[in-house]
Amino acid sequence: KQFQTISTFCLTLFFISTSVAQTTLFQTTTYEKSDLSANQVSRYEKSEFSDVTKTITFIQINNFAQQVADQLLELSVPGDANIYSFHARYVWSPSLDDITWYGDLIDSLGYASLQFKDGELSGYFNIEERDFFIRPLGGGAYILVELEEEDAAICGYNVPDNPTEIIPEEAAQIASDREENCDVKILVLYTSKAAEEIDNVTNFILGLIAQSNQALRNSGVTHSELTFVLAGKELLSDFEETGNITNDLTALRTNSTAISLRNSLFADCVVLLTNGDYSTNSSPVYGLAPSCGPADELSFAIVQVNAAASRMSFVHELGHLFGCRHSQGNLNGGCEPTFNRPYEFDLSFWKKNYNTIMESGVKKKKRIPHFSNPDVTYRGHATGTFGDTSGVAETNNARQFREQACIVGAYRSSNDLRAIIYGDDRWCVSSLGIPIPLVAQASGGGPGPYTYLWQISSDGINYDPTPLSTTANATVPMPTTLEVGDVVFIKLTVVSGTGQMYVTYQDILVIPLESPECTYGQERPVHLSNTDERTLLFSLNPNPADNYVSIFVSNMVYPDDFSVELFSMMGHLYLQQPFGLGTENRLGYDLNTIQLPNGTYLVRIRSKNTYETKKLIILH
Repeated sequence: KQFQTISTFCLTLFFISTSVAQTTLFQTTTYEKSDLSANQVSRYEKSEFSDVTKTITFIQINNFAQQVADQLLELSVPGDANIYSFHARYVWSPSLDDITWYGDLIDSLGYASLQFKDGELSGYFNIEERDFFIRPLGGGAYILVELEEEDAAICGYNVPDNPTEIIPEEAAQIASDREENCDVKILVLYTSKAAEEIDNVTNFILGLIAQSNQALRNSGVTHSELTFVLAGKELLSDFEETGNITNDLTALRTNSTAISLRNSLFADCVVLLTNGDYSTNSSPVYGLAPSCGPADELSFAIVQVNAAASRMSFVHELGHLFGCRHSQGNLNGGCEPTFNRPYEFDLSFWKKNYNTIMESGVKKKKRIPHFSNPDVTYRGHATGTFGDTSGVAETNNARQFREQACIVGAYRSSNDLRAIIYGDDRWCVSSLGIPIPLVAQASGGGPGPYTYLWQISSDGINYDPTPLSTTANATVPMPTTLEVGDVVFIKLTVVSGTGQMYVTYQDILVIPLESPECTYGQERPVHLSNTDERTLLFSLNPNPADNYVSIFVSNMVYPDDFSVELFSMMGHLYLQQPFGLGTENRLGYDLNTIQLPNGTYLVRIRSKNTYETKKLIILH
């Protein structure tokens, strides 16, 4: 494969000045391959001989913590004189030497997903149609690898003979005994051949978990609804990959070492990274997992290591372990339900098509870091469909994750400490000045009492040492000086009576007035259909609520099938009743919430043409 190694003298046109370059994440260096040590050459050649490498550039990384200290990350890339700015969206930072940073490109299409740990930076970023990988070579040397992403990201076909038997009854019964909003513990195994492809096993696997959580957040699945947690990472030394990915997956499910590790580490899902050549007649296959599900005994997946992050194949296969599926007609068998599919779309007639993570085998289409969700947009375009009686199918992988999180999270139970933050992670710009109430719920870790430490940060890295709160409740100030796109970062540290510690985060994004989530302080008009000019005004008061909430719908004619529904954030239906006709042409419903535990819920108003959903927070 032909590729290009670019050094400094080739790049003078790409950087305005040395001072500008030093204000960005990296700058080019005078390094050549001949300057590298034997170990660095070994790492370099992993990219040099890779089929997905387009160009290689030697770079020097500037101080990462300083570069992202103001929520902004700037960088330049070979072949482009522009300086690109990324705005922080999700940041997890236990310390200045352990930072997971995800940001969206400002004023254009793109994102950055970076992992900094033990003094070494790695990760991926995308600018328009160009994809890049920052690869550490060790000893402070780095290369920037531009990736060739024209090939399809293909997932194998693995539908069982009898899909109706894939979800055993006991799985649902176990889930009913669990709290809602579940962590799901992932055991990542790797073969010896896969290890040869990974520069830093720990950082690489942490990056995969971070990328998977970022995909959930991008898709509207919050921290409290579902979070992937690394249960462990281990070399599976007694496993050798073959050229048949189906056989490898079968062997993994019955591998005694893998099963023992899963049970001892209380892992809900197991993913094995391999370096097998799984090529078919048409193109390579990068992963395999059950296409129906979820199911405890089948919660294993295979991922080709070189596609795990660059093609998002790791998080794609995790999607299958929750029952997410490919598009209609794409080797899906007879699994139900049918809404948990991906979505593809065009941003304009001259750009290539885009598709969400669960799409498979589509060449020359860009896989974006989102699961399908009709409530979430990507650059102004919905990433899913609601479905209606006219035959339009619902495409909503995010709903599948919410509904299955506690089932999958109940496969292996431990009494380890865990904590969940309840409250908003998106705040309308019109509500700035109004503080946000957050509530922590801790469980496990032995006997109490629990201690709590809430901290706030403007960049997700440097947290105010003065506690925001030291109880289970916190109030987050949202000053009027914030702007659309700004993020307020919250860190919660919980310690149990036995000394176990758990750290979790909440990132609160300021969103524009026209966003669907802008439900506080205003009544948002929603058209009932494409041809109906009447609008629906739907309000909740008070919100947050204590013992009751009044739901009002005004300015519309009462349809025959108008109803109110109350869901948990996991999709559990608490209530479904018809509205009663109120006074002054208002449709009103008083909902008694005194028996509901603290948390975030969904209130849905449904007619035969459409439905509208808003968040409701209960704080007693």
